[in-house]
Amino acid sequence: MAEYDYDGAYNVVEYAYNIFPEEQMLGEMLDVIKEYLEVDMSSSYYATYDLGDMIAAELGLYGY
Repeated sequence: MAEYDYDGAYNVVEYAYNIFPEEQMLGEMLDVIKEYLEVDMSSSYYATYDLGDMIAAELGLYGY
């Protein structure tokens, strides 16, 4: 399986779990994979910088 291919991993493990439902390890793996699939990556994060203050500090100017 490709790295970070959680959908593919879930499908494979779910298929195996349907064949071997008594295997507790497969059920646990499905729970772990579900947690990764539920992570919401739709939010965007950003940081703002006041370049004037940063440049002034580099020049040794404070409280300009």
